[in-house]
Amino acid sequence: MQLTSVLRRAGLFSLVPCAIAAAQVIITNNGQPFAAIDSTWSKPIRRSSPILVKDSTVSCTVRGNGGDAETNRRKNRSDEPDTTHLVTLDAIRALVDSTLWHKTNREAWEAKDRVVVFPYEGIPVTVVGFLEIVRPQSGHGEGTNCGATAERDTDWHVALVAATNEREEQGVVVEPTPRTKRRNDGWKPGSARQFAIRQSTSSARDTTVPQVRNNQWVDLNDISHN
Repeated sequence: MQLTSVLRRAGLFSLVPCAIAAAQVIITNNGQPFAAIDSTWSKPIRRSSPILVKDSTVSCTVRGNGGDAETNRRKNRSDEPDTTHLVTLDAIRALVDSTLWHKTNREAWEAKDRVVVFPYEGIPVTVVGFLEIVRPQSGHGEGTNCGATAERDTDWHVALVAATNEREEQGVVVEPTPRTKRRNDGWKPGSARQFAIRQSTSSARDTTVPQVRNNQWVDLNDISHN
């Protein structure tokens, strides 16, 4: 997902208004969201699994095929959090992203780079916000998904903002992954866009859309695109 840059967060995504989002254990700060993410919060052991892509002809491992293998493993986790901490969007935007600006590939990270990112990665959080725009990535192959390009084999880039007057470049980008989408039959681009402020880059802004609740793993990936 910080500052005004678009950072990707590989995560889970609830396509329902926050008032009726699926039940889970959500830890709050006396009923309110936490204003900062605590690096001591629990990090469940990451569980990942391969996935069949390209009309089920290719078994794509958690390392993907090309790109940053460690980032691929983190994006390709297949588990969902049972317990999360409710945080503000600003708590995510406040995370330090300096490492990602000068070394986007984890294989090039030094110890000083890892200490900036690792304390927070893998913490499950819940954040409430508005979908600014939903960008399905069908047609764009990534090493994460072994170059597959079909809708069911690719993720979405969803800009989550704190208020309806915020713009895409201010948002935290959440990425519902193929593994997550396949577990939820109703997750189609059209279903997601009904909650979005903008249906497309050229459409008018609908500021009457409801808030959504997003359950995600904190993963600081790359800032190369939105």
